[in-house]
Order: sequence, then structure tokens, then C-alpha cells
Amino acid sequence: MLQTCALYGGASYVNSWLGINFAVILAGIFVVTLVYMLSRFLPSSMKGKITSVMRVELTQLFISVIIIIVLLGAASTACSASTAISQHVTHTTESPFAYSDYYIGNLTLNTGLRLLTNVYLTSIDYGIDSRVYPALINYEGPGFLSYSSQIKSTSTANPGAEIFSVSFNFGEDLGANFGILSDLYLAVFGPIITLVIGSLFVQYLSIPIFEYTAFTIVLPVALIMRSIAYSASGSGGLRSASNAVLAIAIAVYLIYPLMISYNSYIVNWIFSVQNPYFQYLHTSFTLDSLPSTFFSSLSSSVSGSFLGISTPSLNSLLGNYASTGVLPLFDPFAVTSQVLTTIDEMAQFIFVGIFLFGLDVTVTLGFAQSLASSLDAGIEGAASFWGNI
Repeated sequence: MLQTCALYGGASYVNSWLGINFAVILAGIFVVTLVYMLSRFLPSSMKGKITSVMRVELTQLFISVIIIIVLLGAASTACSASTAISQHVTHTTESPFAYSDYYIGNLTLNTGLRLLTNVYLTSIDYGIDSRVYPALINYEGPGFLSYSSQIKSTSTANPGAEIFSVSFNFGEDLGANFGILSDLYLAVFGPIITLVIGSLFVQYLSIPIFEYTAFTIVLPVALIMRSIAYSASGSGGLRSASNAVLAIAIAVYLIYPLMISYNSYIVNWIFSVQNPYFQYLHTSFTLDSLPSTFFSSLSSSVSGSFLGISTPSLNSLLGNYASTGVLPLFDPFAVTSQVLTTIDEMAQFIFVGIFLFGLDVTVTLGFAQSLASSLDAGIEGAASFWGNI
């Protein structure tokens, strides 16, 4: 458990952060011991100053050992939480970074791109429809694809004579409306989804950077800076900087991936019957049910049946026209339902890609800031950590 989860990662390089940091501490002890032994050959006045500095160094090295031990316990706790979440959601046991990589990668490169593909191809479909309807109407004549109602005479003198007739042609308006919908998908829906995918992709790229550098590079450097800052006179700025670097390393390694893991749990719980307010949602989490490809789901409709909505397809329209010379009446409620469903999916995608991402960053930065302030207060400032949150 210690090697596979508490140290995170699947590579030996990542798992070796504990050894790397203890190696830095042992190197510091060796340097302190060597300097102290060499100081024995120096004058008494200089020997006393070096001895005083070495005592500070040994104290900070001892504090560094305590920090590493505390971080090991915190990492083990974070791993337990992450494996519990992944077991509940995906029935697998993954470390925080491994599960975060899976969750963000699937949401970005699978769900997000499929949703974006569906939106752009639906825009193309509506663009085709906006050209097909007016073209067929112009070809057939003004009476084609129209609605009419007639009232005929029932008198014996002139039976069947037309008394009143109402007719209107909606084909041209239908083409214009399809053009508006095409522009809506292309100019509004597409860029919004692209922005969300971009924010998710930033997370997806940052996860391995944090995994491979936070505790194997940044943390050792922070411990070295902290030791130098406490032994050098007038180095308050360096001390504050070392504490800030240490706090950031801890936050991005322990808090950030754990927060991403909680994102999947939050979404899973919101749209589950365990949520006491589930009955008031009037929707379900549909992002996981998007089709893998747009074309396979639109074999019967170019107007968007991938959402389970039955709308007239170009194939059925042209097939019916070839056999009967008449187009079926168009159902505007089907397209309206499709647009509303797409908006609902976009709202869900924005929630998981923007809102939860902002929450993750806020909690991570807040933790780092509070921890840095507590470290600046010294050993006696541990209790102030909770007051700064």
C-alpha cells in the first residue's frame, strides 16, 4: 500500500519522492557534521559562530524529517479517499493522480470532443436543411409544402362550390429558421464547448507535471531553501519564499488531485437517488450517454436523433418526395426539444468543466496560502493554520 498508493504514481521515479527527500536531509546532516568537525580547527570566536549556525541547521533538518513524516501520513489518507471514490464510481482502486488523469482525460478527449462533434455536425445538418426546403419549394411551385383549409357550399343549387379558403406556404420560413439554428450551433454552442474543453485540457496537461515534479523536485528544493533561510541572517524574504514554495508543492500534490477525484463523486451523487433533492432536478446526467460517433447515431436523421428525438431526415424527406411528390409536415416541437436537450448537456458540461474546476483551484490556492502563513509563523504557528482557512 505504501509503494503503490501513498507515494502515488506507477513509475519508480514518482514513487521515489520519499527516498529523494530523505537523501536531501541526510546530505544536509553530512554537511553540517563536516562543517562542525572542520570548525574544531578554527579560532574559538569563529568556532562559536559556526556551532550556533550548525545548531539551527540541525533543528531545521529535524523539522524537515517531521514534515516528511506528516506528508507521508497525509498522502496515505488522500490515497484512501481517492481509492474509495474510484471504487464507488468506477469500481476500480486508483491513486489520486491516476484517477484524476482518467477522469479529466475521459471528460476532455472523449465526452467533450464527442459533444463538440455533435454540435458542429448538427449545425451542418441544419445548414443543409435550410437549403433543401426552399430549393424543393421553388422547384415544385408556391403551393408546395403548404397548409390549406377550405369551406365548400352544401346548397343543392351549387354543391361543392368553394366559399372560403385559407392557405399559406411555410417552406421559405422553414429554411430561414433552419439557417438560424445552424448559426446558433456554429457561432454560440460550438465556441462555448470549445472553451470548456480548453480549460479541461489545461488540467489534463498539468496533472502529470504536478505528479512528476511537486514532491521529487519542488519539495526538496523548498526544504533546502528553508534550511538556508533559517541559518542566514537577514533572510526573512528567503524564508517566506521557501515556505510559499513548500506550501504550493504540498497543495498541488495532495489537495489538487484529490479535489478532482471528488468532482466525479459530486456529479455522481447529484444525479443519484441518494440526493434528497434528486426529484427536483427534472433531468439526468446525459454526458456519459452521448454516442461515440455522430454518424452512427444519425443513420436515420440529420436533424439530431442522437438525442432520441424523432425529426424528419433528409433521406426520408427525399425518399418520400420521390415516391409521392409530397413532403411530410414538419414538427417544430421536435427541433425545439433537441435544442433544449443540447443546452442542458452544455450546462452540465460547463458545470463539471468550469465551475468545479474553479472550485478545485480555489480550494488548492486557499490551502497553500493558509499553510504558507502558518509556516511563516514558525513551529508555534501550527494552530494558526486553521484560523487562516
